[in-house]
Amino acid sequence: MGFKSYLGAGRERLTRGALWAREHLLRRPAAWINRLRHKRPRLFWASAIMASILVIAIIAGAWYYSSYHSDPKFCTFCHLMDTYLESWESPPLLAYSHGQEDVVCLDCHSASIGEQISELFKYITGDFEDPLDERKYDTEECFVCHEHGSYEQIIELTQYLVEEAGRNPHDSPHLPELDCRLCHKIHRLSIDGCAECHPPVATGDEWTTP
Repeated sequence: MGFKSYLGAGRERLTRGALWAREHLLRRPAAWINRLRHKRPRLFWASAIMASILVIAIIAGAWYYSSYHSDPKFCTFCHLMDTYLESWESPPLLAYSHGQEDVVCLDCHSASIGEQISELFKYITGDFEDPLDERKYDTEECFVCHEHGSYEQIIELTQYLVEEAGRNPHDSPHLPELDCRLCHKIHRLSIDGCAECHPPVATGDEWTTP
C-alpha cells in the first residue's frame, strides 16, 4: 500500500471518529436533554439546579482549598503540627523570623498531591514519629532567599563578630563552609557548634550550646 493509500485510510478513520463523537457525545445527549425538558420539566429543572449547585460547590471548594492550603494554619489539621505553627507565630526561634518576612510553610515544605495524600494516610494510621524528623536542606536552598549568594559573602557579612565575640564562626579554620542547617535550626533551638570548645558566640534566646 502506497503513501497516498495510507493517507486516505487515515483520513477515513478520522472522519469516522468525528462522526461517532458528534453522534454519541453531542446529538444523543442533546436529544435526551431535550426530551427530558419537554416530557418531565420538573425533573429537568431539578437536575439543572442540582448540577449548577454541584459545579459552583466544586469551584468554590477548589478556590478555598487553594487559598487556605497556603495558610500555615492549614498544617495544624494534624494536631502534631501545633508546636511548629507556634514557633512560626511566636519568638524566639528562626521560624518566627521567617514568618516576619512573610515566609510560609509551603515556601520551604512544598509537596505534591501524592505526597500530601501519603502524609495524610500516615497520620490517620499513626505511622509517624513525634517530633517529626528534621528536614535537611542544602545550603544552596538557603541562598535562594537570603541576600548572600555564596559562602564568601556570608563570611564578609558576619565579619563584625570578630570584634563582638572574638571569632567569626563562618570563617572557621577547622571546618570551612559548613552547611547552614548544622547550626541554624528553624523549629527548634539553633546550636552554637563552636561553643563545644570555645566560649559561646551566639547568645540569643534562640540559641543553645552542644
